[in-house]
Amino acid sequence: MERINSYSEALRYMKEGFTVCTAEEKPVYFTLRQHRIHVHTEQYSLRLSQTEWKELYGEKVFYLCDDPDDQLIDPEKDKEYYSWRHK
Repeated sequence: MERINSYSEALRYMKEGFTVCTAEEKPVYFTLRQHRIHVHTEQYSLRLSQTEWKELYGEKVFYLCDDPDDQLIDPEKDKEYYSWRHK
């Protein structure tokens, strides 16, 4: 993962379509859609304005990362689930 030096740089990457995340034990993922920042974790998902996002997460260290859906869904468990035959 590539480190991002500031929240304004993180916002620029999100505007370019990238997913930004924190490098914590339980990472937080950020994407920009329709002028709102979508915040994703294993526990919750929410949408924030850019001002709200800056107030809550502006001091965090950000990184460019892969798509959060790829990080949160285990492909093996997903494959197993869809292989089940429901009667």
